[in-house]
Amino acid sequence: MNQIFWLSIVAVYQNNPPMYPWGWTNHKHFYNDDAVGGVPQQGAPPYWNEILDQTGASADLSFMLFTDPSKCYSCADYDSSGLVNFKDFAQFAVEWMWSGLPGGYNKADLNCDGYVDVADLQIFCNQWLKSCLP
Repeated sequence: MNQIFWLSIVAVYQNNPPMYPWGWTNHKHFYNDDAVGGVPQQGAPPYWNEILDQTGASADLSFMLFTDPSKCYSCADYDSSGLVNFKDFAQFAVEWMWSGLPGGYNKADLNCDGYVDVADLQIFCNQWLKSCLP
């Protein structure tokens, strides 16, 4: 497949902007597609600049959008199979030692404290080979 898909995201606030940062973060080449940025000029060909991370390496363009940052995910059955197992652990391991805003920003942050750490691993282990879906 030789297609390129573009996504543009713009924040529009009626009155009061939220008091938390929003946007996306790059991850280590999850989808193997370099990130680019630029502003198209009307009547001119598009000009895009490659986006580099803080180390100078090419950034990957992978991100997650959240609709409700106050929702906390306390169930580690990420693939909704009905059982917390090795597939879910593999996904949890990718997020290990993540830190960011508390709440629904990261499903591996099972206690919603803004960190994926030993406390979340304990919750994960308590759900091991069980169903935690409603």
